[in-house]
Amino acid sequence: ELIEEYLQLQKELFNHFDDSDGLMGDVFREATELWLDAAADLRAIQPEACNWSTKVKQLYDQNDYGCQDQLLPNANQLLSQDELQQLAWHYEKEQRTALKAPHPDDVLYNSQAAHARLGLHGVGIALEDFSLIEKSLLLSSPKPNDMQLFTLVQSGIGLQVWDRVEHWLQPKFWSN
Repeated sequence: ELIEEYLQLQKELFNHFDDSDGLMGDVFREATELWLDAAADLRAIQPEACNWSTKVKQLYDQNDYGCQDQLLPNANQLLSQDELQQLAWHYEKEQRTALKAPHPDDVLYNSQAAHARLGLHGVGIALEDFSLIEKSLLLSSPKPNDMQLFTLVQSGIGLQVWDRVEHWLQPKFWSN
C-alpha cells in the first residue's frame, strides 16, 4: 500500500519538478518493479488479498509519465496465464473501440487507442505471444512504418519467433 501511495505522487511531482535528467522517472520505475515483486510475494502468501488483475490494470492506467511501462510486460510474475489473457482481451477491445470512436479533425493522436495498443503489446510480451504484439500494431497501423517494423522485429527477436522475424524483415514492408 505504501508503494502504491508513492506511485500516486507521480502527477504531483512531475508537474512541479524538472526531470530532464530522468532521475525522478528512474525512481518511479524502480518503485514499480518493487511493487510488482512485493505484490507477487503477497499473492503467494495471501492469494485473495485483492483482485490482482484489476490492481495491475489500475496501475497501468495511471501511467501518464511512462514510469510503469514495464508493468505489463513483467506482469507474468504476478498474474496467471488466464488473467493475462483476460487483460489482452480487454486491451484489444479497448483499442478497437477507440479506433472506431469519432475524434475531432484537429486531433492527430488517438491517445486512448495508443494506450490500449501499448497495453496489448505489454501483455503479449508477458504471455510470450507474438500474435498479440502483431495485433496490437496492425489494428492501429495496417501498413506499419519503418520504426514500427523495427519495434516489431525487436519484439520477435526477444521472443525468438524467427519465422515471424523473417516475415517482417522482407523488403516489401520497408521503405528504407
